[in-house]
Amino acid sequence: LKMDIVKNEICKLLNKRTVLILLFLLVLNPVLGLYTMNTVNDDGYTDKDYSALYGEISNYSREEVLPEIEQRQMTAETYGRISLCSRVYKEVGACLSYDEYLDSVNEKADEISIMNKFSGNGGFAEKNAAKTSRVYSKLKGTVPEVIDASGLLNITDNELTDYVAVIMLFIIALNLVFYEKSENQLALLRTTARGRRQLMASKSFVMIMAVILITLLLYGINAVISMCFYNPINLKSPLQSVYLYYGSPFKLSIGQFLACYFPVKIISLYCLACFYADMRSA
Repeated sequence: LKMDIVKNEICKLLNKRTVLILLFLLVLNPVLGLYTMNTVNDDGYTDKDYSALYGEISNYSREEVLPEIEQRQMTAETYGRISLCSRVYKEVGACLSYDEYLDSVNEKADEISIMNKFSGNGGFAEKNAAKTSRVYSKLKGTVPEVIDASGLLNITDNELTDYVAVIMLFIIALNLVFYEKSENQLALLRTTARGRRQLMASKSFVMIMAVILITLLLYGINAVISMCFYNPINLKSPLQSVYLYYGSPFKLSIGQFLACYFPVKIISLYCLACFYADMRSA
C-alpha cells in the first residue's frame, strides 16, 4: 500500500463541490432528527412526548407501573395522549410478562415438532422447531427492565440517518472512480499488475476509512442528540428491554448489542460502497 497513491485518492474526495455536499448532508442529519423528534405523528404525539412519559413512570415499581399508566390513559383528554398511554401500556406489559412470552415460544415449537412427527413430514420444520426451543431456553432468567428506548433507537433504528449515510457513500464511491473513468484510464490501470493491485488497495483503504468516519460522525451525532433530549440509556439492561428487540434470541445487554452493532454497520456500509464503486466503474 503506497501512501502517495492513498494521498492522491484522498485529494480526489477533497474537491470543493464534494466537500460542500458532504458537509450539507452532515448538517442535514441532526436537523432532520430534531425536526422528526418534535413532529406530531399520525397517533397524535411526538417522540419527545413518548420519552417524557417513560421518564414520568420510571420511579414506579414493577407492580405499580401498569395501574399508573392505565390511570393516566383513563384521565387523558386528547386522542394523542390516549394513544401514547396505550402504546406504552402494551410495551411495559410485554416487558413484565417476558417469561410468559418464552413459554409461548417453547409451546409453539413443541406443537410444530409434534405435528410434524405425526404427519411424517419431519425435515426442516421439525429441526427448526427444536433449534428455536434450544435457543430461547438460554434466555430463561432474563428480566427485561422498563426503560425508555428512544435514545437507543435514535442511533440504531434511524432510517433518515441510514438514507443520509447511503447518499454520502454513493458520492464518495462516485468520486473515487470518476477521474479514471472520465479520463479513460480505468481499463488501462486494470491491465497492469501494479496499477491493479496498488490502486485498488489504495481505493479500498480510503473507502473503509471514509465509511468509518461517516459512521462515527452520523451515528455519533445521533448519540449526542439522544444524550441531550432523551432519557439516559442503561447499557447493562437486557436487550429484550427494548420493545423493538423484544423477540431477539440473543442473550445480550444493550451495551453488548451496541458493541456488535457498529462493526456490523461499518462492514455492511463498506460492502454497499464497494457495490456502488463497482457499478460505476463497469
